[in-house]
Amino acid sequence: TTLEFRVIRLTPSGSIAPGWTSSGLRFGRHRAVPTSNGGLVAIDSAGGAPHLRVVLPDGSQPLGPEGVAVAPAGSSAVVGPGDGDGFMLAWSEVRDGLQQVRVRPLQANGLTQPTWPDTGVLVSPGQTNLGKVPVAVRTDEADGALVVWNRWTVNCSCNCCGTSQVYTHVIPDALLDATPVLSPSRLGLALLGAHPARGTMRLALESADPGELEVSLHDLAGRELRRERVAGGTRREFAWPTAGLRPGVYLARAQQASHAVSRRVVVVE
Repeated sequence: TTLEFRVIRLTPSGSIAPGWTSSGLRFGRHRAVPTSNGGLVAIDSAGGAPHLRVVLPDGSQPLGPEGVAVAPAGSSAVVGPGDGDGFMLAWSEVRDGLQQVRVRPLQANGLTQPTWPDTGVLVSPGQTNLGKVPVAVRTDEADGALVVWNRWTVNCSCNCCGTSQVYTHVIPDALLDATPVLSPSRLGLALLGAHPARGTMRLALESADPGELEVSLHDLAGRELRRERVAGGTRREFAWPTAGLRPGVYLARAQQASHAVSRRVVVVE
């Protein structure tokens, strides 16, 4: 048996709104939350990797019918209200054998807010004897995040579990260096122009280190699609044609010595 949520729009009189069918629209396997523009947002994990899906009151889906991938395959994710038209995302994943919960804010197009890393911020220490699943997340008045997750421990012979809820409060400025001036070991990679990208994706790269660095583009399977080597110590802009790329999510990456930074890029037809 598979649990599946569906969404439908009704008029004030209770009839089905124009453009909608009586069967509604399949909308993932997780509960949806309202958006600031009157729509709904939800996480759909039917394809393995959690995808962010958005539906507007007219039934349109700005991120496409399948949404965009926002967390690694096999992880458990939840989404909640964010700043403006954006969202907050929390997910749990296993890294180096330890299960942990991470959080990051998303823009309306599914991309990470520029001041946060694509890998998110760790809000729970990983432990092998604990299971952790995020259950709720939202932004707060201090531009941070409120996260709630379930934690359980198997510690008895009957293999039963005790469950508790843990709250944490994350302030980005307390965890991330938001200073625009780059130190010699820092890289900056930003998305320029309209996103999702159509026809051309534009990137801005900045580095204070004059050493050589690489800028590359990858798909979500990790395959390298493009690569350029340039000198650091300055700001450069790249305009890469999207011809030949399928619509979807890609990863732009800049690396200089042992330092790297990446940004998700959504490409549409």
